[in-house]
Amino acid sequence: ISKEAQGAYNCLKKDVVAAYNNTGNATIKNYTNWKKLNSAPYLEATDGGRYLNNYANKTAATVYRKYKNLKKIPIGSVVFKDGITFNPERQTGISPLFVMDKMQAGFSNASGDWRYTMITPNGKGNATVTFCIECHMSADDNDMMMFLPEELRVN
Repeated sequence: ISKEAQGAYNCLKKDVVAAYNNTGNATIKNYTNWKKLNSAPYLEATDGGRYLNNYANKTAATVYRKYKNLKKIPIGSVVFKDGITFNPERQTGISPLFVMDKMQAGFSNASGDWRYTMITPNGKGNATVTFCIECHMSADDNDMMMFLPEELRVN
């Protein structure tokens, strides 16, 4: 399904970006110019069965790609996960945008000082989400980072 997901994402990319840009957040307007960390959308069951792409700002991109050898990601790192959904009839939709920001030490011990935000496809919702923390806690050896499927990683 990765090829189907890539084709669907390519068709919807302008709509995906436009939806997120409704927030007025300047960082969101430029995220597709960041380093894309995967070659095709990947199924992410923990994020609701969506097909996602990961984009990293310059600060995050240099260290994120170390994957299993990663120890700490620097403050100021940001990773965006955009994507699409398929309903049971194989119709597509736009996924929420998931944002991970590495904050200053002491921001949140429970999250490893990450702020997790979900922005709804209409660009209106911008909520900090705690369910991400619970899942990412399983990756505490990698600074709470979970990684893409190996076959889709790009350097």
